[in-house]
Amino acid sequence: MTDTFTLDEVLNGENFIITDGVNVQGRWYERAVYPAGSFAKLNQEVLTMLVEQELPAALNWVSSPKIHFVQRGVDELQRFAGIISHKLSSLNDYEKGSNKSRTKSKRIKINGPERVNGKILMENLNLMYNNLLKVAKRSIYVPENEELFRTISNLVDVVADNSNAIKDYSMRHRYQDVSSRKAENLHADEQIVATAIYRSVIGEPTAIVSGDSDIGRLLYHTVRLVTNLEMPNNAQFYDLFNQNPVFTYFIIHSGMLEPHFNTDSLKKFKRFAIEDINEPRLVRTKQRLEELSREILSLATVTATQ
Repeated sequence: MTDTFTLDEVLNGENFIITDGVNVQGRWYERAVYPAGSFAKLNQEVLTMLVEQELPAALNWVSSPKIHFVQRGVDELQRFAGIISHKLSSLNDYEKGSNKSRTKSKRIKINGPERVNGKILMENLNLMYNNLLKVAKRSIYVPENEELFRTISNLVDVVADNSNAIKDYSMRHRYQDVSSRKAENLHADEQIVATAIYRSVIGEPTAIVSGDSDIGRLLYHTVRLVTNLEMPNNAQFYDLFNQNPVFTYFIIHSGMLEPHFNTDSLKKFKRFAIEDINEPRLVRTKQRLEELSREILSLATVTATQ
């Protein structure tokens, strides 16, 4: 049976944590807010749980100095906060327009407790997301060695573009664009993974907490590729990831996490050749992966001697 941890247990056990918002951009919006045409039609049970329990806990957790965001993760959070704000404005506009065409008795009926409570919940939800966004903006981690980080990012992008680590983004975020078009992929997953690998390369362990399983898969693909037997300096990467591990925790439900892929467990896996991977696109990009892995270790060596 897989061990599970609370957010506080992970916070107490780790020194540096990257998160994408503690799963506050979950599926609840699709079922609780998106279909509602008025305040009274919001799923108030779900919103009450969010406003009274989940979001206060998330806000308290991300306020720790151990918690960090990447820029693209903040961009995703800002987009979602904007969607909440836009929905609140739309419901207010609907209410104003509807009230003008109703008789006094109908206005009294529509302004019952469900409508009043729904409006209060949406206003609180909007306020809490803006507060969460303010904390996230103050907690952005910026790598000091820009060239090294850019090279690692290029490596992660190659893996993301040529493997099955990233699932269909447009399906996961089909309700997150107010104009009904497909939401743009801001590539926060890639930046989170690149940041964690960067920290391993400079000698710093990192934990990642997210409700997005793509992050664990992308880390797994990238780490196992640069440590495979045919990669240049694969033994150096192998040692780096074991000595300065990245731990990933997946949010299974509110406040509970389970370990996903951890780089200090590499010794449990068989060292393989790149041709053993059942993904032809990655095999075809082997030369580019080799070039990037050499450049990363070269830049890391220069950094260590400075």
